Formats: sequence, structure tokens, C-alpha cells
Amino acid sequence: MRIHYSCPGRICLFGEHQDYLQLPVIAAAINLRMHVILQPTEGEEIDIDLPDLKVKDRFSLSKVNEFRHNRDYFKSSIVVLRQRGFKIDRACKATIYGEIPINSGTSSSSALVVAWIAALMDLNGYQPEAKFVAQMAVEAEVGIFGEAGGIMDQYTCAIGGMIYLDTHTQAVRSLPTSLSTFVLGDSHLPKATNAVLLNNRQRIEAAVSRWKEQDPSFELRQSEMPKIEGNEDWKNVLRDTLKNKSITQKALKVLDGSAPFDPEEFGRLLS
Repeated sequence: MRIHYSCPGRICLFGEHQDYLQLPVIAAAINLRMHVILQPTEGEEIDIDLPDLKVKDRFSLSKVNEFRHNRDYFKSSIVVLRQRGFKIDRACKATIYGEIPINSGTSSSSALVVAWIAALMDLNGYQPEAKFVAQMAVEAEVGIFGEAGGIMDQYTCAIGGMIYLDTHTQAVRSLPTSLSTFVLGDSHLPKATNAVLLNNRQRIEAAVSRWKEQDPSFELRQSEMPKIEGNEDWKNVLRDTLKNKSITQKALKVLDGSAPFDPEEFGRLLS
């Protein structure tokens, strides 16, 4: 018995840094993937080989609640599945490899967690369903370790294609428009993803809080663009966040198939 799951990385087209604000995003899977291969063994040990990193890992299924670091996703994935009532108790040897550049902003870690959870479910006799696997991946990454991100990465990696995701309701729409090639450049400069997200989130939430002191009825999700005068940094942050939200809605009309695709308008909105 050999179980093989793979999962794509993703690019965010519209709504970057909006998913953790519970605002909509438009994202697309890319043709670089993470692969998880599981072979069942006897006992209660999980043996993991990550040849790309030249790293091996091993832990007991009886000690998955003992996290060894703040991103111990191999264990946290088992924990969240067990919390949902799944019996995850089969030992295995795992080989994990991929083509997605690490720390490049293309969701290598979320692609890994999604593929890992789907493979674990299959190994233990359960049928993985994409949206449920995405929810479990969010819990394994963001829920347990309190990371600053939202749900865009996990949902895009799990569902694939191009999607419009309402991160407040977790409603997903697959968008029918077919796009041509994107060129993704890898600078080989690692991105401190959690620190970047946390800093941006704190700046935006502080700006919203200050604006609500002037307008208590203001809600980031529901309010239209208010008239924001002045060039203070926090006002620029709020103004740009709302503009980002507006561009995402305009892009949805370009990509949802309700009208012929206009590549020039698509490019203008990207810019």
C-alpha cells in the first residue's frame, strides 16, 4: 500500500493581506507542488524523510500533543483530526518533497500541511474532502499556534484553480476565466512570513480602531470608502486597505465569467 498526495502552491492575485481581516481575496494555484508519500508500518512511529532539506524526523503517535517547536505541523495536523473524532493511529514512513520555493510567499508550508492531512486521512481509512482538509490545515497552522495568517493559503492549495474566497463566511467560488502564463521570480531571499503578517495586521487593526473613534459605525467588511483626509501613516494604511478591498471586487467582475474576459482591465487592476 502506497499513498501519494500532492498539493499546489498559490499566488494571490487580488486582496493580498486581506484574508486575516476577513475580507475577500482572489487567488490561484500554481503548477509547483508539494508531494507526500506514505507507506504503512507496524508500531506507533511516524518516520519522515524530507530529502530536499536533507532532514529526517520521527515521533510517536502517542506523543503528538508534545509540540517540539511553534510550527510542528506534522503533529498539530494529527491533533486537530483527532479533536474532530478521527482515529489517526496508523504508523507509517513518509517521504515529502516538492518544487515550491521555501519562504518565497507561495505557500509551501500550507501546501505541505494540506497534502499531509489528506494523506493521513486516506491512510487511516477516511475520504479527504478539499474544503474540510483546508479547514483542518487552518486549525493545524493558525488555530493551534496562533499564527497571524488567514485562510487564503490553505483553501487555495486544497481546492486548486482560481478562486474567490470570502474569508469571513469561508464561502468559495471557483472562477471560470482561464489565465495565461505567470512568471514567478525567486529572489532566494527568505521571507519571514509570520513576522510580516503580524506587523501588517497590527498596523491595519490599529488604523481601523483609530477611525472607529471618529466613526463608531464603521466596519471594515461592510462600509464603503469613507472620505479620509490627511496623510498620516495610519490614514494611508486604512485608505490603502479599503482601496485593496475595492479593487478585489472590481476584479471579481472581470474574472467571474459574466462578461468576456478583458485582459487589459485585468492587468490594470493587477497594477
